[in-house]
Amino acid sequence: MNHAEISYVDVVIADGAATSAEADLSNGRTLIGLLFGAGVDNTAMTFTTAPNSGGTFVPVYNVDGGSAYGITVGASRFVPVQVDVFAGLRYLKLVGGGNESGAQTVRLVCRNV
Repeated sequence: MNHAEISYVDVVIADGAATSAEADLSNGRTLIGLLFGAGVDNTAMTFTTAPNSGGTFVPVYNVDGGSAYGITVGASRFVPVQVDVFAGLRYLKLVGGGNESGAQTVRLVCRNV
């Protein structure tokens, strides 16, 4: 893969919150993974999406539609995602299983298509 095809979008999960600010995956970006910093408290995350900035966010489901798409997360790690789940999504939020004890920046790693 050409590294010029990779871009990054940082989102913040505020202190005491479980849900991140929205990420704008415009310009043909598709999520391929997430980089978590050393201070992340959560161990699991799901995602929500909306077609418009500030719109009504709804859960992102697995491709089979049976359950919400989730990943296991933790401090100081890169977590790849199932790319076909995120193809075509524009606005995205991360939703932790609990509140963070301090503000956390999560770096979304995207492939430009």
